[in-house]
Amino acid sequence: MPQKSYTDRIKALVSRPHGAGPATPAQPVVPTPAESPAPSDTTRGHAGRPPSGPIIFSTTKTKKDKGKPKFGSPVLRGRRSLPANDWRVIALTVASVALAVLSLVLVWFLAVIRPKMQAHIAEQQAKLALEVKQREELVAALAAKDQELVRAHSLVGVLVIDAQPAGAQASFAGRTAACPTNFSGVALGTYTLTVHKDGYEDFVETIQVTNDVPIARSVQLVPSTGQLVIETQPAGALFSIEAGDRVIRSGEAPAVIQNLPVGAYAIRLKKGEAEHRQEVTVQRNQATEVRHRFRIGRLRIESEPAGADVLFKGRVVGKTPVILAELPESAFDIELRLRKFLPRRVTAQIVADHETRVSERLDPNLGPPPGQDFTSSIGLEMVWLADGFWVSRHEVTQAQFLTVIGSDPSSNKGRFRPVDSVTWRQASAFCDKLTAAEDAAESLPSGFRFNLPTESEWLGFAGPQQPGGVTVLGSTIGTTDVNRAPANGLGLRGVWGNVWEWCLDPDGRGRVLLGGGWTPIYDGLKQITDRTTAPEDEANPSFGFRVILKKTRK
Repeated sequence: MPQKSYTDRIKALVSRPHGAGPATPAQPVVPTPAESPAPSDTTRGHAGRPPSGPIIFSTTKTKKDKGKPKFGSPVLRGRRSLPANDWRVIALTVASVALAVLSLVLVWFLAVIRPKMQAHIAEQQAKLALEVKQREELVAALAAKDQELVRAHSLVGVLVIDAQPAGAQASFAGRTAACPTNFSGVALGTYTLTVHKDGYEDFVETIQVTNDVPIARSVQLVPSTGQLVIETQPAGALFSIEAGDRVIRSGEAPAVIQNLPVGAYAIRLKKGEAEHRQEVTVQRNQATEVRHRFRIGRLRIESEPAGADVLFKGRVVGKTPVILAELPESAFDIELRLRKFLPRRVTAQIVADHETRVSERLDPNLGPPPGQDFTSSIGLEMVWLADGFWVSRHEVTQAQFLTVIGSDPSSNKGRFRPVDSVTWRQASAFCDKLTAAEDAAESLPSGFRFNLPTESEWLGFAGPQQPGGVTVLGSTIGTTDVNRAPANGLGLRGVWGNVWEWCLDPDGRGRVLLGGGWTPIYDGLKQITDRTTAPEDEANPSFGFRVILKKTRK
């Protein structure tokens, strides 16, 4: 039987089914004399090459392995075949090598291939995102282009214009309208916008209409300006420049006013008491001149005695002697007033470039002459009676009472209604204060004073009873103005009705009242001699008074 090679024996071991017993040991072959003995396992050629021929594994035990063989296990001597379990060693070796190779491959994959794959994936994702973004931008650009094309094909635009101040005119694309306005349906193109208003600089702007999106403009116009030159003779006159009812500039001539808005103005010049007014129109970028020569003179005023107040145009301008300079060429009324002297009025004619002199002698004030009616300083009309004294034409009004006393207690308010709700003491105090004021001004005759009338004096000027009895003018709604009351034969008003009038006479614990009043409680009065009394401190809405002026011992 031919000898199996080493490779064949390995294949036989690998292909043997699992669980098969050990291979039958080969029978030893006795070499023939002609054959040379097979070399031992340890034999090597001279060149160090492994011996040729099959490899024979020896199972001969060494001395260390000496022992009894296990039961049933054959004892082979000399050369033997591969043991039955050694194929597993080879399998495990192969598996270990394969596992190691696989591990190396896995490590190489994780360390080298995987990062490259991840980088490649990230790069691809970035490229994809960029492509998506570019695609979106392209879509948006195309949409905008389409919209622009739609607008371009519409061929119209809109301009919304407003301007301050109001009233300006706007011109655009061949059309003109008052601001604010809208210019719609304008063909696409470039146009000039012009906003104009008299007295203001024109606003000009070039506007390009490219689509139908409204274009808005709000314009603030700048006033056009000119120059105003003001000169006067003599110099030093005060001037004011008026626009309508407003004063926009003021100063002293000569003056040059720059950058004055164009338009119409009133120029007022004043030198002392002389005044001049002139209308001018300031033109754009031009100088407008105002030149005026005042024709003025002087007035010297003297009086005997000196120290009198000089009233010029209703105001006190000094005391005599005094000089009024810079008066215009004209006639003026001058009034001289001095305490304890009668006022004096004079007329002075002023001549340009000259001085006019006025000298007056003042007369002493002796009061109103007896036998003539007069009006007191508070407007109280006094009527002269043949009995030798004056009596007020009507009851004392609320305005007169307020001027003297400083308060008004009346219930029925009205400047020209009789003062009411006044006590006898308040009426007497009024007489005392009015006397002191008029006496200080020496406007009363010597020894005369204001007072309440006595009952007999009142009955004397009241006159006979009127037909129909006493008239209660205010009926049940209050008093009425004193000038509306009927007058008697002496011209005295309101003797009957309106308010009861306090008299000087006492009567028991009070004072006498005569004449009847507006309240219904006194409507029973039928004769002028009817009377009533009241305490001196009683105030009633129907109580008032009138005064007399007569000579007394006080």
